[in-house]
Amino acid sequence: MDGKSPKATETDQTHLSAVQWLRVWLRQEGGNEKIPRVLDLLAEKAELALARGLEPPAQDVETLAELYFLEHGGELGHSTAGRWLRGPDVRKWWDARHERMAQAAVRGGLTLLPALECRTSTGRGNSTEYCLRFDEALLASLDGMPPLPETGEPLAVSQEGGLIYTTEPAKAAWWLGWLSSAPRFPMRSWRGYTLAAYLIVSGAVVIGIWALGFLVLIKPHQINSVDLAYFLVAVSATWLDWQLLKPIVRLPWQRVTVLSDALLRFDQMHGQFHLVRDARTKAAGGWFSVVRYWGTCPVCSGEVDLREGRRDFPGRLVGRCSNAPSEHVFSFDPVRLTGRDLHTTRL
Repeated sequence: MDGKSPKATETDQTHLSAVQWLRVWLRQEGGNEKIPRVLDLLAEKAELALARGLEPPAQDVETLAELYFLEHGGELGHSTAGRWLRGPDVRKWWDARHERMAQAAVRGGLTLLPALECRTSTGRGNSTEYCLRFDEALLASLDGMPPLPETGEPLAVSQEGGLIYTTEPAKAAWWLGWLSSAPRFPMRSWRGYTLAAYLIVSGAVVIGIWALGFLVLIKPHQINSVDLAYFLVAVSATWLDWQLLKPIVRLPWQRVTVLSDALLRFDQMHGQFHLVRDARTKAAGGWFSVVRYWGTCPVCSGEVDLREGRRDFPGRLVGRCSNAPSEHVFSFDPVRLTGRDLHTTRL
């Protein structure tokens, strides 16, 4: 009988949907690096093949390099494609993000993920080839991931004192509701431009307050209580403005910043700003989202939420358990969404 069976057609569609989802994830979460761009090109070839009812083709590193420079510009120069894109580096990048990718795929309703194959051909030059294949097993059983809870609770696992963070949308305060009205948005959009305008206007207001105070003080007069009150207002406005702007100002280099209560909706206890750089340009841009990273404490099963490290862990974001915030403290890896116990000794 001519044509494909309904089962084969359904399988092809499932594979195609998984590859299409992967391309979206790579662009939004992969970051502005060489490897996710190359993987996106590999997924594009797989998508075209699956749409025509064919198996995803293997691509050697030379072909991928040629496609990359054709798409993004540049050239190999005196280097070789194998040195430019090393197989172990690609595998390490993929493995480091697999758990995070799988959790996102589960929330997206997928039942499988494309698996990345890196193999060295036996031909001349031993060129590395890359290909996307499919494992029919459920995401819950991929690479030792724990089964999905039947209650719909987020994934969490305790292994050797560690945990896995999960993400969920968070809501900003009503006056910043447009930031969280979409799951994520590109910075090169009206929301992104409004956010930039908010930063500029807020900073200009504070500068204006100090400039006005300076113009008043330079005039010869006796300092009085009104001047002191104005000075206190200027200091308070500066401090408040910095508390509101700090999570946004720090985003370009921290990628994840903790929101203060003033920036969260009244029914939200915790939340973070998350910025992923655009994978297509080095210019200002990327994807912005308001999220909550949290997990289940492997020590007492309490909720673990991100906080500033402060004096204990300066310059870091850490996960603190709601039951014992000083003792049950975990690191936060925003790429793998994992954490380890920062207090290695327990009584």
